Amino acid sequence: MRRERMGVLPLRPLCLWNMAAGAKLRGELRRIRSEFVERVSGPVIKGLVDDLWQQKVFSTEEKDYVIEDQKSKADQARRLIDMVMGKGERASQAMIDSMKKRDEHLCSTLGLMSSLAGVGELLP
Repeated sequence: MRRERMGVLPLRPLCLWNMAAGAKLRGELRRIRSEFVERVSGPVIKGLVDDLWQQKVFSTEEKDYVIEDQKSKADQARRLIDMVMGKGERASQAMIDSMKKRDEHLCSTLGLMSSLAGVGELLP
């Protein structure tokens, strides 16, 4: 009751919104997966992995697994996007944000620049 009097929103709708936003982010990554694997460059993959490691989305072992244990660029890209999707909303948002900074042209080509405008703004 005290929350209602103070004007604080109940937690349930916000949690449902976050779940929906997280599902949308993972859905966007799933939608772009094939084209991402085909188009992303090796240096962008390495930069994305570094960014995700710095943000503690990936452990050092996961970072090494994506970069060192995968022989081809396509295998690195597949491993990267699949691992991120498996980690959920925070990881998906971090990857998309990093992609927008590292390769705006690729994001535009993949349709990420307009389709996710404002999706992650309220996410913690």
